[in-house]
Amino acid sequence: MRPVRVLWSQDIERQTRGYWAIGVALHRAGCEVVLGGAQTPAEVVEAATQEQVDVVGYRAMGEGAAGRVEEVRVGLAALGSPGAPPPPLAAAGIFEPEEIAALRASGVRVVFEILTPIEQIAERLRALGAEAFAAKDA
Repeated sequence: MRPVRVLWSQDIERQTRGYWAIGVALHRAGCEVVLGGAQTPAEVVEAATQEQVDVVGYRAMGEGAAGRVEEVRVGLAALGSPGAPPPPLAAAGIFEPEEIAALRASGVRVVFEILTPIEQIAERLRALGAEAFAAKDA
């Protein structure tokens, strides 16, 4: 079985230490990591399509972060069809409690808060990707 393909992107170029640390942790967890870098929501969706990833992780920070995550979710949802669901989306960042609830309710599979251990993020993204990959093969 091939490794899970994860697109790991962020919304801004600043504060990249955590972005890179999670990218390394994903690699160590056995994932094939596609580093998107700083991308707009539309660029994330395009990269997910081009790279044929199993799961998308998107780190969003600052004002409007939850809105950018929602834009990514809507764009990914448009990629899906009844026989081929879109890759699941996981978000990481600093969000208000009501934003977390709204993102989860809208279909973002996992929302990681700021103090979530890096290894936990990597393992959960790997598991989400493996689940999505297995669903494609079924």
